[in-house]
Amino acid sequence: ALERLRTGNIDLAIMAFPKGSEIPRSEFSIYPFAYAASIVAVNENNPLDEISLSRLAGIFGTSEEYNFTTWGDIGLSGWGSRKIKPLSGHTEGSIALELFKHSVLVEGSLKPSVDIVLEEEVIDLLDKDPALISVLSRIPEEPSAKMLLLACDYTSPAYGATADNIPFGYYPIRLTFYIVGPKSESSQLGQILRFMWSDEMSEQLTEEGFFALPETVRRKLTMDLDMVSSESR
Repeated sequence: ALERLRTGNIDLAIMAFPKGSEIPRSEFSIYPFAYAASIVAVNENNPLDEISLSRLAGIFGTSEEYNFTTWGDIGLSGWGSRKIKPLSGHTEGSIALELFKHSVLVEGSLKPSVDIVLEEEVIDLLDKDPALISVLSRIPEEPSAKMLLLACDYTSPAYGATADNIPFGYYPIRLTFYIVGPKSESSQLGQILRFMWSDEMSEQLTEEGFFALPETVRRKLTMDLDMVSSESR
């Protein structure tokens, strides 16, 4: 997409840049747009409330620092021999599992014991089996499922996937999508950006399983855009 922008074949692109890669801000105008996140959930009766990424890796991944197979392995009192049952919910078009693998697993490979099922089936499975732990693309609204708080490591605080924690980078398994365009401003670009930051688009993103920019951020971006437009007249 960047090369097509450079040659003028396209005017705008929505892009995500992998963690650690350089964002070409000196070459293009880069605007935040939305976020994808991987949610980790358990049964509401599971006493676990938070977990570190390395422990998640020990549950879901092969060739990781740890290899956890029972809830007792991670210190759950009274759950010593109960087997951990990892699974992932799949939704068409979702990148939640790939994002989880890229962000959490050193080798990027899931254990053969990880079941992959349709995401709409996950909540029913979690409701029936307290030993399950699942990767999801959305925050579960059902009372039978509980979202876990995630910590980057043992010494870091754990955060949930909230409307503030995801955009401001506290929640560790997230990916930012940007609107990328030419450096030159135009009225057409301004109209597109206003729509992309609108309440209508925000609602649509939420319905599609993405996380929109917070309203305060969208309003600030729109105000900055209006100010640039008025100064250029």
